[in-house]
Amino acid sequence: SNRAFAVGMPDKLGHRIMTSERCAALFRRIDTNASHTLEPGEVKVLLEGSGLPSGEDAVMEAMDLLDHDGDGTVDFSEFEEWYSKMAPPTPIQPLLLSTSNGG
Repeated sequence: SNRAFAVGMPDKLGHRIMTSERCAALFRRIDTNASHTLEPGEVKVLLEGSGLPSGEDAVMEAMDLLDHDGDGTVDFSEFEEWYSKMAPPTPIQPLLLSTSNGG
């Protein structure tokens, strides 16, 4: 029924907004030189923070996956597209909560 659909909408919309804000916050955190793009070194940090392999091959593979226009960097729209597909329902906790690399 339409009523059930209408009741469901705010939750979906709210989730989408939350995911988008989370994505933007994560992008800003990884974009350490504030260039509004992610270079391979910054993608390496993303992989490390996500607990994924972060060797040279893994970074190159991630760049191939994320960098749709082939310019050698990942812009926010490219990152957001990946994030919306790959993001777990909860944020990538270790990366968002860590305040330094020193641990």
